[in-house]
Amino acid sequence: MFGSFITAWTSLYSKQHKNKEKNMAIDYIPRRNKDFTEWFRNLNYYVALKTTGAVPDWLHIPKEVQEDLKGAYADWYIRYVLAFEPSTIAKKSERNQARRKAEKIIRPFVKQYLRFPTVTEGDRSRIGIKPAFQRLNLIKEGLSLQAFTWWK
Repeated sequence: MFGSFITAWTSLYSKQHKNKEKNMAIDYIPRRNKDFTEWFRNLNYYVALKTTGAVPDWLHIPKEVQEDLKGAYADWYIRYVLAFEPSTIAKKSERNQARRKAEKIIRPFVKQYLRFPTVTEGDRSRIGIKPAFQRLNLIKEGLSLQAFTWWK
């Protein structure tokens, strides 16, 4: 039994580190569409709040990048709402495509701009991004293991 546990953990560990970005995204991007919508809106709001004003806190995020993020949210939200009335396979497919497109914008944005020293763990927490030590959560085939990413 102990040997199979070690084998399962080793397998999960190696798969986790072969594709870090995909698995990291699972941790901080909500899976449910409703939660994703609220989280994405909050991300846009918080970025706008921190990059505007007389003396913005975050000067490292270009306006074009902020506009891309807003545009991705607008596209996602339209497709998300349209998928409800009346719900069709085509509309759900468009919604899913919009979500994939949004995630392709969100992941590099978070990786490039929300790792700056001016962005604190408190900021990331308010956005809904877990602290680094909570990011790695390995779950497969009913086996749940918690590991700490102290190397990040």
